[in-house]
Amino acid sequence: AQRMNDIKEKMKMAYIKTFRIINKCFCLKKIEETKVVFEAFSGSVYGCNPKYISKKIHEIYGDKIRLVWAVKNPDHFYNYTKSDGIELCQYRSIQHIYQRMTAKVYISNFLEATEIPKRKGQYFIQTWHGGGCYKKLGSSEKKHQSIHDKRRNMQLDETDLFLVSSRFFENTVVRKQLGYKREIEKCGMPRNDCLFSIDLKSIRKIKTRLKIAEDAFVVLYAPTWSTNKDKLEKLNPSLISMAFEKKFKKKCVILFRAHPNDKSNSDRMIDVSDYDDMQELLCISDALITDYSSSIWDFSFTYRPCFLFAVDAEWYTSNRGFCMPIDTWGFPVAKSNLELVKNIDSYSQSEFVEAMKQHHKVLESYEDGKASERVAKIVGKTCGLEKEY
Repeated sequence: AQRMNDIKEKMKMAYIKTFRIINKCFCLKKIEETKVVFEAFSGSVYGCNPKYISKKIHEIYGDKIRLVWAVKNPDHFYNYTKSDGIELCQYRSIQHIYQRMTAKVYISNFLEATEIPKRKGQYFIQTWHGGGCYKKLGSSEKKHQSIHDKRRNMQLDETDLFLVSSRFFENTVVRKQLGYKREIEKCGMPRNDCLFSIDLKSIRKIKTRLKIAEDAFVVLYAPTWSTNKDKLEKLNPSLISMAFEKKFKKKCVILFRAHPNDKSNSDRMIDVSDYDDMQELLCISDALITDYSSSIWDFSFTYRPCFLFAVDAEWYTSNRGFCMPIDTWGFPVAKSNLELVKNIDSYSQSEFVEAMKQHHKVLESYEDGKASERVAKIVGKTCGLEKEY
């Protein structure tokens, strides 16, 4: 199996290198000094950090900066993007290659080298898609496979600026685990800005879209992906709903958001796996249940209840590894439904708030709800616009 993976990786690299040479023909076209191209999760969504950066750029600069998003399904995203001043193109199409090769700025939230090379005069911003101190990345993963490093490092070498959410993430993850050596922006994650000033009007709008009662106690269950979960205890929605209703004295609704690689059953929960914006789901949630997802970092800034349902913690520690032991993060940890019920029953809001403040202090958080504005200013300056705020 390992030999086959090595062969596939070599074929991918050969493909990338070949088409990078071919695509250099687009260098004959001039770079548009005020064009920015965005990609998120290999073109699968209009979301995450790039979305909030592009919205802020449009808010500040209007049509002075041209915003282009490469997505796999442009028709699906048209209604979500038309009011944000965004042009869409088909991901991995000729048009996409042209837009990337003639953009002044390229903003992405994933590390995977493509067949589109960087050219002189372009500026690449890497936002990544997580923060905190949770799952190990890159060379520090327990079952690390070096075959992927070349493609990842190819894009890291082309990155001019990497956004980071905390000093811990900067030093341990970005510098050490990923090996990034260039410029850092200590601004937090743009996608988290909305969690610092949650809009009640928007919450009502999202709940209406999802057909959730306005006065319901909303619990979001958003586990990360693992190859080991099929053999383990599943979340019991009925039991957990009863625990939340007993504790918080409200009718409970559980939303289920699967990891893109996961095909788990959402039985007895409202499946929101296809909802376009995870941050909007966090905004409407009164509590979060997950395991090792970086959404716990995001949600921690709301100071709302967050519980870890970590049924495979030992397996995950051995096979992936954590940057810090799970019991030091500050979130109540359960390895079974009964333990989770006990954690909900004994939950103390004041103790949890203090635990989250300590968590932010230990990691030396850079989050303050103004990341989008800072990055928009960097983009504006790079595009030759010096507008003051």
